[in-house]
Amino acid sequence: MVENIFRQVAQREGESFSIRQVIVEAAAEVDRPIFDLVVRLEPQFRSNPETIGHILVATPGGQQVPLKELAEISVESGASFIYRQDDQRYIGVQFSVEGRDLASAVEDAQRQVAKAVKLPTGYRVDWGGEYKEYTASRRQLRIILPLTLFGVSVQTAVVYVSYANELRRGGVDIAKATRDAALVRLRPIMMTALVAALGLLPAALSTGIGSDSQRPFALVIVSGLFSRLLISVFLMPALYLIVARPNDRLEV
Repeated sequence: MVENIFRQVAQREGESFSIRQVIVEAAAEVDRPIFDLVVRLEPQFRSNPETIGHILVATPGGQQVPLKELAEISVESGASFIYRQDDQRYIGVQFSVEGRDLASAVEDAQRQVAKAVKLPTGYRVDWGGEYKEYTASRRQLRIILPLTLFGVSVQTAVVYVSYANELRRGGVDIAKATRDAALVRLRPIMMTALVAALGLLPAALSTGIGSDSQRPFALVIVSGLFSRLLISVFLMPALYLIVARPNDRLEV
């Protein structure tokens, strides 16, 4: 039922707007404790808008005023339940994704909603569920994965520098030690990187259901492993050749 208070009629009858609190307080949002208590009239007094309009309401002056003179009563479509979270009302709209990945489906839905739905002032749209967890995990990956790949690159560099220093301690000059260390360590470095990268390549290129969760991980890891391979093969020997000096303290 929708009730629009006729202010002029209520004032004419000497009725303050506390009548709205008495009659329709259950439909209003009030700042007081809420209890699971339902009070209903007999079915014959609430079967249709006409009978509800004949309900008599007592005014402060002692008169009995029909509710239809104070409010417009009609039947309209609306929410069957009112949900609250963090002291705010919300309406949940659920949908399932079939035949495509979750991220692209939600992003497509966001574009369609932003284009077709104009929200009134004070309203907002929050996209939750699995998509919210997905975006949260991606934010974490932006920090965790670079650190992890950096740690792997540092470990590879330590192995290379250690072997180059070992060659120099055996009497090999800097240029030859740099080249020989790169050639000797190239095979294990390439095998380690390529095995992991090729194993994750199908996940990085997948487009089926569930790929929205595994593809970002795989893409970052595969690209990081290939970049680490290039750094180990080309950049690391060049840097070592630049910074190495004949009087270095060599540690293995």
